Amino acid sequence: MLENLSGTLQSSSACKTCDAVDVNIKAVYQLMAKCEELSNSMGPLYKMSGDVKNIKRMLEQLEHIVEHKS
Repeated sequence: MLENLSGTLQSSSACKTCDAVDVNIKAVYQLMAKCEELSNSMGPLYKMSGDVKNIKRMLEQLEHIVEHKS
């Protein structure tokens, strides 16, 4: 009877572990999909960052020209 009970408990534990692993794998895939969406939506922001850096560089050049003409 104890052997049967032990086998039943092990089987139940293994099933719960498999279920937990499946749930966690699905959660990881959902997280990966959300990260990919976020990365794709950040594209315009990266372009804007490059534009701002370019404007800053041009402003520094203009300041340099103005300083040397004064």
